[in-house]
Amino acid sequence: MLVFVVPLKSRRLAKSWDRVARLCERTLKSICGQNSPAFKAIVVCHEKPDIEFQHPAVSYVNVDFPLPVFDDQSGLNRDQHRKIAAGFIAAGEFRPSHVMAVDADDCISNKLAEWIERNAKSPGWFFESGYIYRDGSRRIYRKQEDFYHWCGTSNIVRYDLLQLPDRAEIARLDVRSFRHLVVKEKLAEEGAALAPLPFPGAVYVQTKRGEATHTRGVIAWTLRRRSPRVLHYAKQSILDLLCSEPLTPAIEAEFGLYPLE
Repeated sequence: MLVFVVPLKSRRLAKSWDRVARLCERTLKSICGQNSPAFKAIVVCHEKPDIEFQHPAVSYVNVDFPLPVFDDQSGLNRDQHRKIAAGFIAAGEFRPSHVMAVDADDCISNKLAEWIERNAKSPGWFFESGYIYRDGSRRIYRKQEDFYHWCGTSNIVRYDLLQLPDRAEIARLDVRSFRHLVVKEKLAEEGAALAPLPFPGAVYVQTKRGEATHTRGVIAWTLRRRSPRVLHYAKQSILDLLCSEPLTPAIEAEFGLYPLE
């Protein structure tokens, strides 16, 4: 079984809580569109989002971690990663074979749970390819390489390879990334590493109204402080636009993607 963990920002940090809730609802609909029923989804949040969508596979874990300052990027990232760690711990009750963190505004392929069923013993995968979508557009760009560098929704790891803290320790941890929870020694013992997923696994959604997930802020922070990389990203964005393709019904159906604008 595959368990998806969705960390959600607090209402007190949102510019528009309604917008955050609508993005999260679309993400949950995307998750619950899996071709296989062998999955669960856990939303980790300070406040439960105001949405109508319900599904028996979706549950909520409420946390009371101290809230970061609104413009403190490191604090925002820490809040997100603590929620991921809390979600991974909560996932244990479902006895999953694998877990995956999903940003609360992205969409995922409906093939993932079925893929896990067929490959339950694999250490896991990183998403080499995926889609980049500007919310409200009728076009989408398929990124063929290094998708995992752009999007936080890009890794699946076997559950027994995670080194998880105790619940009481999470609020004191500075968890940088869920990748750091992977026990490298266990991967070495397996004689393997995470493999590239052989199909596009997710859609990285670029939102228009500033409610993107915290990891997106890291990219912006990097560009502001590392000017040599700005030209590269700007050039890549232009190439992405030129190479985009129509948003087809098939892509919409596979990823549960629909415009919110």
